[in-house]
Amino acid sequence: MINLHEQTGPDRSLAETRIADASAPGLFYHGLEYTPPARGTWTIAHTPMLVPGAHEIYVCPQSCLRGVSLSAAEFDGLDRFHMIVVKESDLTTTKGMESLFIDGVADILDHLSELPPCVFLFTSCLHHFLGTDTREIFRKIRARYPSVDFVEASMNCTLRNSKRHFEEATNSALYGALHPRPQNPKSVDLVGNYYAVDPDSELVFLLDEAGFTVRDLCRTQTYEDYQEMADASFAIYTHFMGKLSAQDLHDRFGMTPIAAPYSWDPLEITESLQAVSSATGAPVPDLSALRTQAEMAFEQLRASIGNVEIQIDAAGTPRPFQLARLLLQKGFCVTTVYTDAVLPGDSAAFEALRTEAPDLVVRAMTHFALRTWDYDDASKADGRLLAIGQKAAYFSGTKHFVNLIYNSGLWGFTGMVKLCALMEDAMRNETETRDVIQVKAWGCHG
Repeated sequence: MINLHEQTGPDRSLAETRIADASAPGLFYHGLEYTPPARGTWTIAHTPMLVPGAHEIYVCPQSCLRGVSLSAAEFDGLDRFHMIVVKESDLTTTKGMESLFIDGVADILDHLSELPPCVFLFTSCLHHFLGTDTREIFRKIRARYPSVDFVEASMNCTLRNSKRHFEEATNSALYGALHPRPQNPKSVDLVGNYYAVDPDSELVFLLDEAGFTVRDLCRTQTYEDYQEMADASFAIYTHFMGKLSAQDLHDRFGMTPIAAPYSWDPLEITESLQAVSSATGAPVPDLSALRTQAEMAFEQLRASIGNVEIQIDAAGTPRPFQLARLLLQKGFCVTTVYTDAVLPGDSAAFEALRTEAPDLVVRAMTHFALRTWDYDDASKADGRLLAIGQKAAYFSGTKHFVNLIYNSGLWGFTGMVKLCALMEDAMRNETETRDVIQVKAWGCHG
């Protein structure tokens, strides 16, 4: 139990440690959280908007709807957002919940100018606690609106610490409306992303050169574009939250799941390309020129920004320790990594840094103690502090930051080159950090 009285002061030891003294996977006590106003990451109100023409309907208590409704309003998505409020009386009558679902959905859809092609219908924690027969409810709704693809989604935040994280479940649901199609052996889906994988990356180049059709949900423009994703023979996921999506596509359509994670490790990048090549038959391109280009980009960046302090957060990249290690190896001054845990795929870099850079500071991103800190690292450095990620920018108080979110599609050696360009631009030009980080779900448009 957290003693709030003991945490009224800025006790940095609660949410800060040297990496040499840290232990994985959980780095800090997990309890009451502080959410910094760095809001560019996506939520379950935003991810369904990646499906063209899809609508969202949330069936939840009113208190739970505050956040998602505000999110929808902020990205101008209210025309595709709907809610059905669960009241106490709906819990005490035999037919209350079933009627609420079916009649509520009907009332919403019957008042639209035309039926949407797809509806993500969100249940809540409440329905799981009550044991609501959602399968029967969905059967009746689908029978009433046969032209609409209904996807059962869940706003169940109690799954946050379960084996199936709620973000994984939401990500997987994005592909729930796909209809079976004959498999095309030369078709590949890139899944599990909020931002399209960089089309200039060596991953996409490998597939393009071998004549594959490459589809990415983030690039679909119409519902038919979305449906064409069902003909893929391979599902490549780049973010660990997309693993479940790829596995579900395998179970439903027979797609072969392939991991090609966002990585800052040259060896892992090469191994990922080899894994894609082995599964698809596409030859691996010569990477020597790209490696050289990346080395030159780091050298030019080092000459440009010098020994500027760099801080990195895990909301910007799923491999913050890997990125920190890469930059340190290239001679940069990385001082701080913000993360609450060592994320999947980042443990090897974490362990290496405990020896290679024992004084590297690790700070939490959500610990309650953070609310009392003075975010003045940048001022102590005369403003010359470079942050990679919105939360690092907020906590450091800098105006020089790379607005990287979930890796923003950067992949491989090409991603390294582009990151160097972004870092140099961030140091040359100040950003009104407050204006940028308060935009919720950066890049999402309803």
